[in-house]
Amino acid sequence: LVGASGRGKTTAMRAIASMISEPSKPSKPGSYIMTFRTTENGLEGRLEAKNHCPSLIDEIGAASTGMNDIDKAVTPRDGSGKMRMNADTTSRDRKAWATQTIASGEESFASKLAANGQAERGGILFRVVDLHLEGVRFWEHLEEQVRDGILRGTS
Repeated sequence: LVGASGRGKTTAMRAIASMISEPSKPSKPGSYIMTFRTTENGLEGRLEAKNHCPSLIDEIGAASTGMNDIDKAVTPRDGSGKMRMNADTTSRDRKAWATQTIASGEESFASKLAANGQAERGGILFRVVDLHLEGVRFWEHLEEQVRDGILRGTS
């Protein structure tokens, strides 16, 4: 979901979250909606926890520069994390997940890749759809319902 601040991206994500869990703001501890302010390890853990459920990640612009491959966050290619080792050089179990990711931000996925100095690879861009919310009136009505506590009776 791509759009300027205040266009309803997070509100749309809260509406989606309301079908699964508490639709709290991403900044609240325990929120179903994740943020991009994380490490690759942290993200893999959250994706694994959301196995077989949609993953909602808010504000791609907040992605850490330490996340070298931002494309892995949004389009986990094979549903598994990096291979890692224990201190005794034995292999750890790889984290695994099957999920669809919905992400939001003020900039498109392609522009975030470019800002991180990553090439736009065709395969990645075929798996990512930038849905621009400018001029979409539905989100404004939905925002009022979330604000008024109509969705799941929460705020």
